[in-house]
Amino acid sequence: MSASNDVKPGGIGGRFLRIPARSLGVLAVYYIAAIIALTINHWIPFKVTTGSVVIVVVILAPFIVSRVSQLSIGDFVNIQLREIGDKVDTRLAEVGSKVDDRLAEVGSKVDDRLAELINRSRDYLTPQPLSASDQKAEEMRKTINLSAQEVEAGLASFDPNLRVPTYIQLQVRPDSEHFTQLSGCFFLESYLASFQKETRPLWQLIVAVQACLGNGLNDELARNRLMLAMRNCLAYLESDDTVDTGGHCKKRLRAVLADLESH
Repeated sequence: MSASNDVKPGGIGGRFLRIPARSLGVLAVYYIAAIIALTINHWIPFKVTTGSVVIVVVILAPFIVSRVSQLSIGDFVNIQLREIGDKVDTRLAEVGSKVDDRLAEVGSKVDDRLAELINRSRDYLTPQPLSASDQKAEEMRKTINLSAQEVEAGLASFDPNLRVPTYIQLQVRPDSEHFTQLSGCFFLESYLASFQKETRPLWQLIVAVQACLGNGLNDELARNRLMLAMRNCLAYLESDDTVDTGGHCKKRLRAVLADLESH
């Protein structure tokens, strides 16, 4: 009987379930692999869970298929196992190709989205009057819609062009889950201010923190960490008169710190 034939167990009037021979072959392969896995479990002195036995079965089954060309069970089943293995390999290759295409499509969309965010941030950070930057930030607030994963990635980025949209996202949709990362951002913005004399990202950070504080901050450790980061940032701004020459960031930092300390 070839691999394409069906096996029909005996029964009254042939009313029993017709089982494809190829399915029996696959089951037989995994049965053999399971026996080998359990034998290994018997002879190797360590505790093996059901999950580890399943893993061994999954590993051994393809190996058996690749080494055994044919499986015979009396005159009942005669199956070409390599034919099954080839079909499985072909199917896996097809699925892998579709997954690669889908990942490439998603990656392209992500790249386009990042490029748009970076371009808008660069437009905001272009040398221009503060009123013009404020207007562009307000335009971003109307359309910004970042996912939680994008917010986390933006807060961890060393690129201010990615941090700025994240700050604006948190101004529009405050989330108190990000106070730890926001605390770390004060160091990044102080560093940027010291080398580039640029404080607009710092301003957006302070506004974002103030918005998130509107949801409350009950974690004492997170509160202390945030206050320490803000004090250090304020101390730096007060020590360098070439940064934040208008005093806007210092003034808002003091206000937020006073609010934190009073609660």
